[in-house]
Amino acid sequence: MKNLLSALVLLLGAAAANAQVGVGTSSPNASAQLEIVSEDKGILIPQVSLTDTTDTATITNGNVSSLLVYNTSKIADVIPGYYYWYDNKWNRILTDVDVLNETITTLIDNGNGTYTYTSEDGVVTVIDIPSNQTLTTLVYDQITNTLTYTDENNNPVVIDLPTLVQNAETLTSLVKNADGSITYTDENGNQTNINLAGIIQDNQAVTSIVANVNAGTITFTNELGQTTVINISDFVTQYETVTTLVDNGDGTVTYTNEEGTAVTVTLPAGLNGVDGTDGQSAYELWLAEGNTGTITDFLTSLIGANGADGAAGTNGTDGQSAYELWLAEGNTGT
Repeated sequence: MKNLLSALVLLLGAAAANAQVGVGTSSPNASAQLEIVSEDKGILIPQVSLTDTTDTATITNGNVSSLLVYNTSKIADVIPGYYYWYDNKWNRILTDVDVLNETITTLIDNGNGTYTYTSEDGVVTVIDIPSNQTLTTLVYDQITNTLTYTDENNNPVVIDLPTLVQNAETLTSLVKNADGSITYTDENGNQTNINLAGIIQDNQAVTSIVANVNAGTITFTNELGQTTVINISDFVTQYETVTTLVDNGDGTVTYTNEEGTAVTVTLPAGLNGVDGTDGQSAYELWLAEGNTGTITDFLTSLIGANGADGAAGTNGTDGQSAYELWLAEGNTGT
């Protein structure tokens, strides 16, 4: 009994000393609190439906730094993917697709009153700043997609480029209004007002504003005959998204968003239909055709007359007698 107790104490002491946990292995790495080993399985991170990047209600016991989840919803400013909680918000783990889709643009001061803007597609747009307007700074923020310039009086003007193209819609109409603004209407009837009077200072006269719907451009011409072209179609391309929804034919559909993330949704089964009317038996159909009699009469009617005898078969080969079989086994005698 003493030996048994000693062994039990040693075993419990060893278990307490070895605090690592191994799944699929009896010897987890000493540097890991938890090591999982498998050749054909993965770890399934909890899948939750976040409402936005500041969601503090979905996790019932509160968000803690480094908490990792897989978000399944596409709402507000979250899309399907892995998110971790840090700095009081949910941060998405980027993929190769996110890196490839990163917008790369440049804005260069040409030193002659013009600026050259190059989009991520390589499209070059020259912005001509008239000589009577002293430009102090012009900054393009590719995160918020805004242009901010500050004049000589230190008055900042912010041009919000995404408002020119709501949700990357196809350009339907572009109308110059009498008050100096431009109204853009997409194919869904949503309108966006561009207040040019707030963009162009009073000391700069604009003699013409031309909207080319087919080309997707707005051309400004000032009193000096200098033109500035804004290419709206470039902004449409920048914000355009491509998604797919595929019927898998097995009661599920797969939705793939613009970042290549695929989500498969199982559709609920439909309700059972109304039971059909019982069909008629062969005997009932026979009676319906005007026949009379019992079911025995019906079965008898199914038996036809005897057919003609078939042709005689070929005669078979004569067999051996018992005596011949006896001789064939090696016996001798008469």
